[in-house]
Amino acid sequence: MCNVKITEHEITPFLSEIVGLLCAEGSHITSFSSYWGNDRGKKRFFKNDRSERIEVYNKDSRVLKGLQSLLLLECNYKTNITAYNKIHICKKTVIQKILHETPLGHTRWKIPSSVINGSQTIKASFIKGLLMEMAQFEER
Repeated sequence: MCNVKITEHEITPFLSEIVGLLCAEGSHITSFSSYWGNDRGKKRFFKNDRSERIEVYNKDSRVLKGLQSLLLLECNYKTNITAYNKIHICKKTVIQKILHETPLGHTRWKIPSSVINGSQTIKASFIKGLLMEMAQFEER
């Protein structure tokens, strides 16, 4: 569970930066699967087994390491970077916390009202997360 209880119009700078980064590059994936398995020693067909995750892809490992540290600071959630330069967020409480702010997807996200009504620090953190990929081009 995340460290801080957030009311409707309060958000931490770390969470604001996480939401900004995920709005730019995150995808919310829900999938259903059906399979044969054992249930108390008997074969049984399981259907509509739901799995949910938030996935982030970036070629620059510095962006992914930054997201890793933000998730560790805000939600005490340790993630791994896959061989394909992705981070998967699978913990339900973290997913719910992020999706409470805004739906994710290339055309579905919006600026959360907690960011709009937040302080200048909150707004700056959101923009920093949103433009984190652009910073790598400025350094070159």
